[in-house]
This record gives sequence, structure tokens and C-alpha cells, in this order.
Amino acid sequence: MSKTPAPGFVIQDVPGVNAEMVSKIKIDSVNDFDRLKSLILRCYEIEAGKH
Repeated sequence: MSKTPAPGFVIQDVPGVNAEMVSKIKIDSVNDFDRLKSLILRCYEIEAGKH
């Protein structure tokens, strides 16, 4: 069983840059941002660590 990064959200794989696959999360309302807070912060930390 795989662990989803955003339980309860629709996640779609889309083509990214350099043939990478990236994921897109469907957000229905501004209230979804509260539910995604930990995922958003973790993604920020990962990207900030690359620079």
C-alpha cells in the first residue's frame, strides 16, 4: 500500500520539465490550504534545500 501525500485530494500525474513526472493536487477552495499545510511546507523545504 502506497502512502498518499494528500489523503482525500485528487492527485494527477502530469509531465514536467526534462521528462520528469510531477503531481498536481486539485484544490476546490481556500479552506483546502489548511489541510495541505504540512505538505506545502515540506515541498518548500525540499526545494529550498536544492538552492
